[in-house]
Amino acid sequence: MKKRIMMSVLVIALAAALIAGATQAWFTDQADVPEAKFTAGTVLVNAEEGKPTFITGKFDNVNPEDCFKVTWLIKNVGTKNAQIRVKLDKIWESKANEVDGLFDKIKEDTRREFADIDALNAHLNALENDPAKYIVSYLPAKNSGWEIYDKDGEIWLYYTQGPLHGTYYKDDPNIEYKPDVELPLVVYFDGERMDNRYMRANFILSGYVEAIQASHDAPTEVWKDAWSDVTDPDYTPEGLAAIYKEKVQETPCWTGKNEDDNGDDRDGEIDSYDFNGNGETRNYSEGKHYKKYYTEVTINYNFTNVKDGSFDYSGTKNVTFKVVLDNHPNPAFGTRIEYPEQNITFEDGAASGTFSFVFERGNQEAGYNFFEVTVEKIE
Repeated sequence: MKKRIMMSVLVIALAAALIAGATQAWFTDQADVPEAKFTAGTVLVNAEEGKPTFITGKFDNVNPEDCFKVTWLIKNVGTKNAQIRVKLDKIWESKANEVDGLFDKIKEDTRREFADIDALNAHLNALENDPAKYIVSYLPAKNSGWEIYDKDGEIWLYYTQGPLHGTYYKDDPNIEYKPDVELPLVVYFDGERMDNRYMRANFILSGYVEAIQASHDAPTEVWKDAWSDVTDPDYTPEGLAAIYKEKVQETPCWTGKNEDDNGDDRDGEIDSYDFNGNGETRNYSEGKHYKKYYTEVTINYNFTNVKDGSFDYSGTKNVTFKVVLDNHPNPAFGTRIEYPEQNITFEDGAASGTFSFVFERGNQEAGYNFFEVTVEKIE
């Protein structure tokens, strides 16, 4: 009996083992899941050095009521499309202590005992940050795609014709690839407020560019109402931005009429010049020989970002240079001014080269002194 019971237990145990073994006998396999790689795009921008160009006055000899244009080139060097805005800072750096007696004169005029030049600079910059006493106003040039905006008393510049395309879209046939944009700015120095305190002071305009991805409505999420406002077709600046606009729009740099009423709106820059004022003998025709002396002026010119607000200059243009020669030998004649014209070929708003002209001065051996060269007209 015991033997039969033991055999039954062994059979049951064996059956259980077989059943257990059967549940582990399925055919199986496994394989690695390939990577699904997500690479975050980049939002990166840089800005090339601003190129100041003068309309009235000279950039290194600023007078009250002068206006200028300065242009920066802003590039999207990231992979993603980006919208951009710019924040600028205004800084004065007086060098009055480098001119004999000027620092003392400023203290006398202002009736302030500035301890040193740093104290004067602190004073000038405090005035520049005062909405009622600042000197410099600025505004993006006409038809540039930029809008000026007052955010809690701070001025921002928004580019509304974007986005700037990222490098990821460089070869996309469905878009007109545009990775960069110019920021052309008209800068005005208030004539009523700019007194002797600003003599021999440098003004520095600098700042930073802020970029944000154009997708998923990020500009509105981050820049809030400012982005909605400036992209509204009926947008009108308010606050300090409106005051800046009112001041700048009255300047010849904005209206296109410079101080001599030549009616052009251009960015022309004279990078350098050469002058030769030695008297020399010159022969004339008809068999007669006279001693004639002359002044030879050689001008090296360089134009960048030349435009009239709506298109870049390209092709051959007639450029009129105003050349001022001083120290006429006869005081009754005073300063002498010449207006040489040159045919200059521009490519994408840029041109450079050299030209010379001879200024005859009769039989007066004394030479003229070179005074300045400016651009009067481009047409």
